[in-house]
Amino acid sequence: MIAKALMERCNFLEFEYLKLYLVQNSKDALRWFEPPSTKENFVLQWKTIRSISDSEAEAIFSALLAHHLLESESNILFKISKMGKEFLKHIDSPR
Repeated sequence: MIAKALMERCNFLEFEYLKLYLVQNSKDALRWFEPPSTKENFVLQWKTIRSISDSEAEAIFSALLAHHLLESESNILFKISKMGKEFLKHIDSPR
């Protein structure tokens, strides 16, 4: 019971940090990975949708991956991880 409460608190603090750390484009990009997609398709599509450079799209992808918000079983298709889904719920919930 205490361990679960501590874990929930840790997740809350991490999600609050990510909410501040990630720019809006990154938060929006996370939602884009439903359904799963390749990195190449994301960079091509996202830079067109948002009128950003390849390097900006690459940075967004890297940030999502580094913070475990995306996952891949094959290193080809990427999808929203369990943590990513929990993060989206966190930022969507009214406070």
